[in-house]
Amino acid sequence: MKRSKFLSLPVSLLIALIIAVSSAGVALATSYFYDFSSGLSPWTGGKDPNVIAYSVGTSRFDNGTCQSPIDSFALLTLSGRSDDVSGIWMQASFPGGIAEVSHVKVSWEAKDKGNCSLCKVLIYIGGTTPTNTSQFTSMGAAPSNWTGYSYSADLVRADPIYVALGFTDTGTTLPASLGIDCVKVDITP
Repeated sequence: MKRSKFLSLPVSLLIALIIAVSSAGVALATSYFYDFSSGLSPWTGGKDPNVIAYSVGTSRFDNGTCQSPIDSFALLTLSGRSDDVSGIWMQASFPGGIAEVSHVKVSWEAKDKGNCSLCKVLIYIGGTTPTNTSQFTSMGAAPSNWTGYSYSADLVRADPIYVALGFTDTGTTLPASLGIDCVKVDITP
């Protein structure tokens, strides 16, 4: 019996497909998760121009429902403003890849952590860093218990991709604080 020096047709097609996909640089889906047990990084703070004082950091205990070894969450606190409606946020950037269109889905939890019952929970997904909460989408009033949210957007040729989560204050007593936890960012081509 003579052995063939060639691979069978299905195996050689599979190898050709793997080589083609690898050399084309096809972007695969990426996922990022933050429970803030290791701190706030890579998230940084942002604010409306009329905000005078605010802080973005982490706090312990009474965190969201995601399972993490350390009870922590991001805590956004608005302490001073020069108008009745101003907002703050935390933001991070993510690689957009080489896809013509990137589908970005963000899931997270939020909770009123003090004087924020009239606050509006916000999200931003875009190809540039946000500069004002008028660029954000409102998800409704800040809840008194940890509540899950999800929001998706398609971005054309965005690299990097910016995601921001925060709140606007609608004239409540300051300081007003919102907790954010269990943040998951999924990016697919």
